[in-house]
Amino acid sequence: MNKETLEKVLRQAAERLKDTPDGPHATDIHIQAFPATGELRVLDDDDNVLARCEADAWNGDEEADPYTAIADCARSVLQDIQDEMERFNVLKPYSFILIDESGETVADLLLVDDDLLVLDSELMAGLDAELDAFWEELAGSVS
Repeated sequence: MNKETLEKVLRQAAERLKDTPDGPHATDIHIQAFPATGELRVLDDDDNVLARCEADAWNGDEEADPYTAIADCARSVLQDIQDEMERFNVLKPYSFILIDESGETVADLLLVDDDLLVLDSELMAGLDAELDAFWEELAGSVS
């Protein structure tokens, strides 16, 4: 995955999300990757293409799970372009989501609210187990 290519396509999408005449959008931003062909698309919730590119580095890449590499690179780029995100004409909260060729969610990359919260595997790891334990403890103390 070429970080410069991903940054370029995300900045192109950012330009389309700035100062739109029809007011703020209620949307999430989807990054759709096609590792076999090298295509990368940035979409809104209505599947409108905000930007697209070809990433030659993916072509012929035999990496076992290319989505892991793409997600890691995308998280890094999103942190680098935080200043661009401040100028989006998008209602908060909104998310950046990595999706596969069929549109299925692969990874939640970033949640943008009044405060910026990065969602990644380290932050979210074990959250379900912690919530389940909390509810079990709470239910046990009530009965």
